Order: sequence, then structure tokens, then C-alpha cells
Amino acid sequence: MKDLEKLITEAESCKTVDDLIKFCKEMVSEYRAGKQAQHLSAIKKIEYLYYNGEGSESYRETYARNKLFRMIGNVCLNEKVI
Repeated sequence: MKDLEKLITEAESCKTVDDLIKFCKEMVSEYRAGKQAQHLSAIKKIEYLYYNGEGSESYRETYARNKLFRMIGNVCLNEKVI
């Protein structure tokens, strides 16, 4: 598993929320800390709310980005890369 700085740098380079969602799915499939199905389910929920949730597009984008970056941090904690 890559260290936190590399993951954050790669995640920040994602131009759209779609790219960030794809990055998070790839990241979860690579790590060995368990709970992969749970994390993939959480990503799908965030993706659904991004496309179908209430509020403006900018609100939904901010919400999705915040949730996904929080997930990256949690995955790093589980992998002990922090």
C-alpha cells in the first residue's frame, strides 16, 4: 500500500468526482485491511447521492469529495501507513 502523501497527491490530481470515485474503488480493491465490501458499499452510496441527491451540484460535489477524502484517511489508518 502506498503511503498517505502519495494517496492524497493522487486523489487531489483527480479533476472530477467521477475520477475520485474511480480512484477510491481501485484503492479499496488493492488494500488488505479487510472490510473491502463495506467500503465499496460506502463508495456506491456516496456515488448515488452525488448523482441523485438533493441540493445544488456544487453542494453534492463538495459532499462527495469530503466523504471520499475521509475514506482515504480511514483506509490509510487501517493499513497503518500513517
